[in-house]
Amino acid sequence: MFEQRRPTIIRDLSCIGASSTLLREQGLKIPELISLPVIVAFFDDFSVLEEELSPSMIHMNDFILVIKDLQCWVKHFYDQSTIPELTKTKALQRCCSFLVKVVGLIWDDYREADPERRLESL
Repeated sequence: MFEQRRPTIIRDLSCIGASSTLLREQGLKIPELISLPVIVAFFDDFSVLEEELSPSMIHMNDFILVIKDLQCWVKHFYDQSTIPELTKTKALQRCCSFLVKVVGLIWDDYREADPERRLESL
């Protein structure tokens, strides 16, 4: 439920006074709302290192979380956003272009790896 970050569910849970305490006791928390500038900033931080970027610098779990945030933003917030359409499109294009580069980099590293290292990555 929290992974999808549906805005209405998060808003409703946030309005219940004891919800944060109950969730904290279970090791959970109410996630922050997603914003496109934060997502783009994540990709921009890596794109600055583009020339020096290596597979060892890429932590897939971090990228998976940002990809989920991007998917959720497009699904639930794209139409409601006050960001101009061209800006939204350019931001999504930058994110997707960088993801393609990262996947290519990881894939090339995987193909060049010896068979034992390939088994470790599975």
